[in-house]
Amino acid sequence: MNEDSLDLDSVQVTSTAEVHSEGSLTALVLGVMLLMAVLMTASAWWSIRQGKQHPGRSPLRLLSDLPPPVGLLAALTVLLLFVVQAVAVLDVYQQTTSVHPDTWEYFQYVSWVRLLGMSHVHLFGYTVMYGLLGFLLTLTRASERLKSVLISGMLWAGLFDVVSWWGLKALTAKFDWLTMSTGAISGTCSLIAGLFVIREVFSKGAWKS
Repeated sequence: MNEDSLDLDSVQVTSTAEVHSEGSLTALVLGVMLLMAVLMTASAWWSIRQGKQHPGRSPLRLLSDLPPPVGLLAALTVLLLFVVQAVAVLDVYQQTTSVHPDTWEYFQYVSWVRLLGMSHVHLFGYTVMYGLLGFLLTLTRASERLKSVLISGMLWAGLFDVVSWWGLKALTAKFDWLTMSTGAISGTCSLIAGLFVIREVFSKGAWKS
């Protein structure tokens, strides 16, 4: 028997297997993005439905009806949250363009231990930041439907942003789609929520002593 016929090292992996692997990873990423959308929608729907089933519940006081120091606290808190997000965006841009060529390369550089620490810090930060902003939003004249949508969007996007990092580190660069989606959703929702809070604070009749 010819020895060349037993040279298994010369056997090449077919492109079909590679395509199947890439297709599976793409489906996984899209599935996670769909899960995020479903959770956001379900959370907002539940909140809206609860409001319709219990219309007689006493609403919270509006920010414009509270003492001026409370309005000042709310306005400055929103302003600083905007600054925090702006600095975070700048840091991400520098890390994924100047320091590293892209997001995937950045997370390949990050160790698993550091990624775990980053996840803990960011999840805590997202919970506090978006939770506080969401609470302040409930004290505005925005519709209950809009409040539910914005709060669901901010908090679920924060969670799935961290999920995307683990996907980038462990699986595929395609999880960057999820990273960009969560950034767009959380940024847009927090901006709208913050503007409603500021408008409420400086609305007519506010700042009464």
